[in-house]
Amino acid sequence: MKNLNKIIIIISISLIILLGCEKKEREITHKTDAPTVTDNKLEDKAPRKETVIKKQDNIDEQTAEEILAVIYENIEATKAEDTERVLATIQVDSLQRRSTVKGMEFIFSNYDLEYVLEEVEVIEISGDEAKVHYIQTTRALQGTGFANMRAEGIHHMKKSGDAWKIFRTENLGSEQIP
Repeated sequence: MKNLNKIIIIISISLIILLGCEKKEREITHKTDAPTVTDNKLEDKAPRKETVIKKQDNIDEQTAEEILAVIYENIEATKAEDTERVLATIQVDSLQRRSTVKGMEFIFSNYDLEYVLEEVEVIEISGDEAKVHYIQTTRALQGTGFANMRAEGIHHMKKSGDAWKIFRTENLGSEQIP
């Protein structure tokens, strides 16, 4: 269970956050089919719970692109197993930074993983802070004991000088996938 939590943190931190400008909001509803476990066997087609995400209207495209660049760099650095590059995308004062380092050490030494960012969208921008909603799948290419998973969450971003960085990641849920 500790390993799964580390993996969830790593996955969550490796996602990219997008930002928006106005406080007007609209709702986005995600509903996808997700696997379930029956008799120790994964089965597709079980409905996944619906997540309603409120999104600001009129998100500044240039700011969103800047934020997305940070998220994509985080994912690419994670794929490359480059701890320094990953840490460059995370705020120095983030409370999740220490657990991220420990999680990366474990993951990088025990697994070769494939990360797919299924959805990523800036849902809010307020001054020097932003939120990015994401859904990401992670599958083991090598290593034993890793449960393939789909994780959904929100990256909370902060601007540090001229650069956006991940401050914390809120896990909205995860599920095992085939």
